[in-house]
Amino acid sequence: MRSRVPGPLLAAFHAWYDTEHVPARIRIPGWLTARRYAASTDPESFLAYYDLHDLGVLSRPSYVTMRERRSESERRMLDLIPPLDRRVYRRLDAPGDGDGDASRPAALDICGALLLCVWWQPEPGTEPQFHDWYAREHLPALARIPGWLRSRRFELAEGEGPGFLAMHDLASADVFRHPGYIRATSAPRRTAVVARRVSHERVLYRLLRRFDSPRPASTRAT
Repeated sequence: MRSRVPGPLLAAFHAWYDTEHVPARIRIPGWLTARRYAASTDPESFLAYYDLHDLGVLSRPSYVTMRERRSESERRMLDLIPPLDRRVYRRLDAPGDGDGDASRPAALDICGALLLCVWWQPEPGTEPQFHDWYAREHLPALARIPGWLRSRRFELAEGEGPGFLAMHDLASADVFRHPGYIRATSAPRRTAVVARRVSHERVLYRLLRRFDSPRPASTRAT
């Protein structure tokens, strides 16, 4: 969930999100993680990110009823801020994702101080080359960089936006100065894939707050 909030509303927005909006969701069965971020270069841009057991969680009565019966404070806040950019993505379990078995508690518990989100839409018909480059070359190269904690890939299931998303948990911004990052982002094959993309968004976020705790090994992130 991406949001833009005018400066005068920031205090009220954070109070509502932290004490009402997220707590109501994290209690729902199948809701595994809840984390909030602020864009590193834009003080009015925010991201809320959640792992779900499966996308069916969003169609179950516990969630649907909560969205239909919004509290007065939630309706008031949503009227004051620009429309939320709600995108639902499904996990791509491709080789090289970097966190191994997503059902492991440690996999769900990974949370860097920074989160790099890269949205990408390749030209129609070039998706196989895009996925092959990402899984076989790009992600393995990034995973070797000290401080690059985890990379995961997703495809759009609901909402408006590029068809694919890569989320990277980072220990610090030092990773961008590492020679391995420079090589990974200037490789000839990447240049060829970039030439065949039709849309692209890249935002670096800093962690504001994490609400989740480690989960049992039987759960699975989506």
